[in-house]
Amino acid sequence: MKVDSTIDKNNNVIYRKCSGNVKIEDIIDSVNSSFFEKSFKRNMNAIWDFRDAIIQIDKSDLSNRFYPVIKKLEKKRGTDYKIAIWILSVDNYIKSAVYQVLSELATMPFIISIFRYKDDIVKWLEIDPNSIDYF
Repeated sequence: MKVDSTIDKNNNVIYRKCSGNVKIEDIIDSVNSSFFEKSFKRNMNAIWDFRDAIIQIDKSDLSNRFYPVIKKLEKKRGTDYKIAIWILSVDNYIKSAVYQVLSELATMPFIISIFRYKDDIVKWLEIDPNSIDYF
């Protein structure tokens, strides 16, 4: 999978465009790479754009591999941010909805929500629509 990241300091957002087959290793690697970005700040919101991706992650990947990494990185990443999951396909929507519920149950340090439309993401993350050109 390929993940292209753009950090928007003005809107406090990390935009991640995913393509191809998405595995848990890709997500973890992308999260870890954030800390090496000069523009990264704690508690930045994130948009994960999966519209061109096929999600190949299951519940055990999340509970056994992803959640422990996120918990370990809380001090660096922060504990008060939002994650917007942007999807197109119904299959990815269903999988993402399951992950949303699981994240809420797992007391993750972020709020996660799933979107199909850009305008809804912009509104939810309170992004200035006139200042974005990356998605």
